[in-house]
Amino acid sequence: MTSSSSTGAPVIKRMPRCRGAVIRAYDNLRAAGMADRNAFLAAARVYRTHHPEADVKSARSLVAAWIYDRPQGAAGTQP
Repeated sequence: MTSSSSTGAPVIKRMPRCRGAVIRAYDNLRAAGMADRNAFLAAARVYRTHHPEADVKSARSLVAAWIYDRPQGAAGTQP
């Protein structure tokens, strides 16, 4: 994904490298029988470990998008 900066130069927005760790944490906790909410909150904590500058609300919003907006049948999704 690209956009332009204030100077007109293209800016590439990259998916954080921690995305896989966040999704794996959620999926593994759910597979181990943890309740959805608790697994989600733990995944958000994983994100904030990687990004301590992120506030709780924005971290949870981003993690929710990563977890719950995945296509059905994508690797690591719960049935």
